[in-house]
Amino acid sequence: MCDVSTYIQSGNVVFRTDRAEPGAVADRLSSAIHSSAELAVPVAGRDVHMYLPDGMGSSKLAAIIARRKPFEGTVRNWRTIGALLDMADAITS
Repeated sequence: MCDVSTYIQSGNVVFRTDRAEPGAVADRLSSAIHSSAELAVPVAGRDVHMYLPDGMGSSKLAAIIARRKPFEGTVRNWRTIGALLDMADAITS
């Protein structure tokens, strides 16, 4: 991994890697976090993206997804998504 950068204290990290297999990258990243911070942090390779112009609180679909057990998830607002995209663009250009 190279060109590693983080966005505020959100837990988001952007980096480049030569590895093509997302699962291998996720495993390596999870191991590195555990080794350096002694934290067991799962790194997921699947994402669900929803556009919620009226907010998550008024979305019936978001409520249904949130009630599923076990539910593991996180939410990013549009400003954070934009900042992460800008960071990713910066390291690929």
